[in-house]
Amino acid sequence: MAGEYDKFKGSNDAVQKVTWVWDFAKNPKVATNVLEAIYIPAGAVVLSTYFECLEPEGATCTADIGHTGGDVDGFDGTVNLNSAAGPVVGDGALQAIGGIAYAAEDTIDILLGHDTDAAKIRLTAMMIVPV
Repeated sequence: MAGEYDKFKGSNDAVQKVTWVWDFAKNPKVATNVLEAIYIPAGAVVLSTYFECLEPEGATCTADIGHTGGDVDGFDGTVNLNSAAGPVVGDGALQAIGGIAYAAEDTIDILLGHDTDAAKIRLTAMMIVPV
């Protein structure tokens, strides 16, 4: 019967939580530098991202999280790298639609808005990855 499926059969896809940490005290960067933070394989669906500032910069410091070849703040715009607040769930357009499917491999990028030499950050993505 067309359109029928076995609701008890599991998918071969794996849900993964991928975490990436960057310590600017050990590897400083300047404004407009792009960090290719999380690798996304072809066929994956990124469901959500969240950002954490583990060590504040000590001065005004922001960044965008998205794709530098497209929507630079698609997952989150103007995140604060000088905040000791807890995790921030992204509020960008890609986050709002419930995720994005990737036909080709790509990365989730962090585009720095300021010179950064003290902050330590963590970016986490939840994604479905074909196995």
